[in-house]
Amino acid sequence: MIIGIVLNTIFSSINLSQGLPYVTESVTEIILALMALFIMKQLGLFSKDLFGKHNLSLGLKLGSFVILTGVVQLIIFLTLNVNNPMTFTLAPIIGAIVYSFAVGVYEEIFMRGLVLQNLMSVFGYSKRGVYKTLILASLFFGLAHLINLTHAPVLDTLIQVVYAMTAGIILGAVFLRTNNLLSVILLHGVFDLFTYLTNTVYAGHFVSYNLVQYPGIYIGYNLFLIIGNLVIGLLIARKIKPLKEDISLDVKSSENQVIDLKV
Repeated sequence: MIIGIVLNTIFSSINLSQGLPYVTESVTEIILALMALFIMKQLGLFSKDLFGKHNLSLGLKLGSFVILTGVVQLIIFLTLNVNNPMTFTLAPIIGAIVYSFAVGVYEEIFMRGLVLQNLMSVFGYSKRGVYKTLILASLFFGLAHLINLTHAPVLDTLIQVVYAMTAGIILGAVFLRTNNLLSVILLHGVFDLFTYLTNTVYAGHFVSYNLVQYPGIYIGYNLFLIIGNLVIGLLIARKIKPLKEDISLDVKSSENQVIDLKV
């Protein structure tokens, strides 16, 4: 967090964006992602398979609710802005797309690739270890969003903290089920894309929902997001196989067979 603030400040001071949206933020996220990857390698948590095709489609299928919530949010934005003019300018649109996935890349590499995997090595691969890891990693993911207090209202930030925690449950469960980091990066990036791209297309005319002006939409959507993420995430987590525990059990059973043969 602190490094991100410092990098943003430096890049803003040298006018890295040259007037284009999200350039400074995108570069910051990419640098942070590379740093997280370096730490993963040092801890022995990195593998090329994390970014391969293995279980990629399964991960996208299991996490399809994340995309659904993004689609619902897009529909809300389009409805609220139906009378506002759109501006389709290539550079800002590309900037929004790049930033959406830059956020997905950094946050998933750091939160799922580094934090969650590290916690798994601490708590173990039993069912209890899986749930402990998911809860603690998701709590950390949610609390990290408190940084938004620097530029967002307190209530909106607290709500974001809560739904980020539940998003951490479903994204973490998908990752542990598939061992594919690319799938959760894509899910995260697509969800963010609906917000940043819509904001960019409507330029200065973008209208979002808030508790004061649209209480029904605000409460309804956030409940849909929070409850859905939590329920589906826990359902996915139920089918996570404790691989290392299974291996240890197989070793013990084979040892017992050897002992029986000797007797």
